[in-house]
Amino acid sequence: MAQCSQERLIKLDDCIDRSSYVLIDRSPVAAILPNNVTHVYNLMKNCSPYMKVYLKEEIPERYHYHHNKRIQPIILVADEGWTIVQNGSLPRLGDHGYDDTLPKMMVESL
Repeated sequence: MAQCSQERLIKLDDCIDRSSYVLIDRSPVAAILPNNVTHVYNLMKNCSPYMKVYLKEEIPERYHYHHNKRIQPIILVADEGWTIVQNGSLPRLGDHGYDDTLPKMMVESL
């Protein structure tokens, strides 16, 4: 589990108007259903250096994620310890679901 904090929030409201998209799922991986894919993608790409933004067809193969028809057109992936929110509220103090190559996401054996 990665620790989250109020100081490490990626606030989508600071980058784009909510009327431009629907947030389907959130943090650390957020699914975006945009009104205009190109417009929303370009705004999200410049939103935070602590978040990767992928078009569905650009999602890395190692995520085993982009072949499903239910995957939204834009996927946001927060860096470890960062949380994607719409406004300034932190929903929880820790989170799972970050990139599985990160040490804190790996299973510890006894």
